[in-house]
Amino acid sequence: MSGTTALSSTGAISQVHEKMPLPVLLMLIFVLMVPIEFSVSLGPLFLTPSKLFLVLITFVILPKISDIKLRSYDWLMLIHSGWATISFVRTYGMADGIERSGFYVLEFLIVYLVARIYLRTVGQILSVVGFLFAMVALNAILAVPEGITGRRYVHEIGRAITGFYYNPFHEQRMGIWRSMALFEHPILMGVFCSSALSLVWFTSTPQQRMWRVPLIFLGTFFAASSAPLLAFMLQLYLIGIERITRKVKARVAKFSAGVAVLWVVLQYGTNRGFIGFLSLIVLNSHTAYYRRAQWREAIDDVQRHFFFGFDPATFTRPRWMISSIDNNWLLVMMRSGVPSLFMIFATILMIWLALAKRREDYPLFVNLRKGWGLMMIALLVAGATVAFFGKVQPLFSFYIGLGAALANCLVPQTGSDQPEPAPAVPASRYTRFPEKPPAPIRSRGEPTRPVTAGPASGATPIYRRPPTTTRGPRPT
Repeated sequence: MSGTTALSSTGAISQVHEKMPLPVLLMLIFVLMVPIEFSVSLGPLFLTPSKLFLVLITFVILPKISDIKLRSYDWLMLIHSGWATISFVRTYGMADGIERSGFYVLEFLIVYLVARIYLRTVGQILSVVGFLFAMVALNAILAVPEGITGRRYVHEIGRAITGFYYNPFHEQRMGIWRSMALFEHPILMGVFCSSALSLVWFTSTPQQRMWRVPLIFLGTFFAASSAPLLAFMLQLYLIGIERITRKVKARVAKFSAGVAVLWVVLQYGTNRGFIGFLSLIVLNSHTAYYRRAQWREAIDDVQRHFFFGFDPATFTRPRWMISSIDNNWLLVMMRSGVPSLFMIFATILMIWLALAKRREDYPLFVNLRKGWGLMMIALLVAGATVAFFGKVQPLFSFYIGLGAALANCLVPQTGSDQPEPAPAVPASRYTRFPEKPPAPIRSRGEPTRPVTAGPASGATPIYRRPPTTTRGPRPT
C-alpha cells in the first residue's frame, strides 16, 4: 500500500510513498477482514482465521525479536503476557489454562510484536493508516444494506461457502438494524470504525476530510452502539481542543490537570462516581443501569482476588444478572488481576512518553503522534463501556504496537530530498590558476522551518534514527 498525503500542523503537505510490510498486511487481512465462517475446528480447539495466521507468523517473528532493541514498554508487554498465563493456569487448571493463555498470547503479544518488528519507518506507518481507512470504508459500505434490510449478507455468503453456521446478532435501534459487516457483533464493527478517526484526520488534507470523516461516521452510526459513538464524539472533541490550544504553552499538562480535576469531582462529588457517569452515556437506559450493577457487584470480587483474578463467570451477582461483562478494564482485572491491568496502562503511558520525548519537527511524524495519542484516549474511555472481544482484542494490541513502532521509527533526514547544488562554472575556460572545487556550504544548525515536502514519488528517502539526546522546546 502506498502512503497518502499528510497535512502538517502548519498546513504544509508531506508525502512519503512506501509499501506496507507484507506480514503486517496479511495480519490485518486475516485478523480484521476474514469472516468467522471461515473458522475450523481441530479437536477441542476452535481456530478462527486470525488465530491460524498468528500461529504461523509466531515462528517467523520469534527469530526477529533480536533485531529490535527492547524498550521498557516491550518488557511490560512480555511481563503482562506471562502474568496472564500464570493467572489463567491458576484459575482454570493446566489444560484449559494453557489453551486460554495460548490464544491470549497470540492475540495480544504476537500482534503487538508484528507491528513492533516490521514497522520501521514513518512512511510504512502511514501506509497502515491508509489501509485501515480502506477497511473502515469497506465495512461502512457493507453496513448500509444490513442496517436497512437486517440481512447479514457477508455472513450468509461465508456460510454458503464453508457450511459453518454462526448465529448472527439481530437487534433494532434508532429505527435501523444494527450492522455487523465483517465482524461478529455490531459493537465490534463500531469500535473499529470509530477508532480510526484521529489517525485518518491528522493524515488527511482538508479536502480528504470532507468525505473521509462522514464515511467513518457512517460505519459508526450503523453499529447503533453507544461505545463507538462515544469514542467518535470524544475524538472530535479532542481534535477541536488540539486545534484551539496550539498556541497555549504546556497545553498537555494543563489539559491533563483539568481531566484529573474532573475525575475527582465525578468520583467524590457525585453519588454515581466516574464509572457510573460513563455508564450513563448509552442509547438504552436499561444498559446504563446494568453496567453500573456489573461494576458494583464485580469490584468486590476483584478486591478479594487482587493479584491473579478469578473466573469472570463466577462473580457474585443477583440471579437476574448474567455472566457477561461490558467493561473491558473490569474484565481484565477479573481474569488476571489488578497488576495485569496496571501493566497495560503503564505500557501505553510509557509509549506516550517516548513519543513526547522525540523532538522531531517532521510534519508527518508530528501528525501521526497526535492521531495515535487521541485515538488511545478514546479507546481507553470506550473500554470502560464495552469489552474488547473477538476481532477488537487483537486490534487494540495492534494499536499499542503501532505506537511503539512510531516511537522508534526512522524519519527522513531534514532536507534529504533537496537537489544537489549545481557545480560552479568558471567565467573563462582559460586560467593560469588550478581549478578548485567549490567550498562546501556549512550550515550553522537546523533549518528554521521544517521541510514541507517529502521525497518525490519513486525516490528512496534517507532516514535518520531517533536521536539519543534531544534539544529544542518540548512539543505541546
